[in-house]
Amino acid sequence: MQVSGAGGGYDALRWSGTCVTLDANELTQRTPPAAKNAKVEFRFLDEPIKEALRQDDTVNKAYLARRKECKGATSGDVSLSCVKADEALSHAIVNYVREGGAVPMPEKLP
Repeated sequence: MQVSGAGGGYDALRWSGTCVTLDANELTQRTPPAAKNAKVEFRFLDEPIKEALRQDDTVNKAYLARRKECKGATSGDVSLSCVKADEALSHAIVNYVREGGAVPMPEKLP
């Protein structure tokens, strides 16, 4: 990277090998926040997918914790601990898939 004048612009090299000039307002010294993901509703997944996911220890522990906290409740008036357990299960599923965990193809496509 090199400064390209008094205006505060920066020349940067893209992954493709091309150059781009960035204004000082387009750069930051702060680390970006962690990426967020959509909620995964475990109950709506096909049974073969549920079984494959539960083979992973982290996902299975999150599933059992959610089942214990929510006691079958899926909507309406649920406790805060149930909401947190549901989020933890969704997060565990996303991490498993992002890390390359094997999941079978769905039986039905939307």
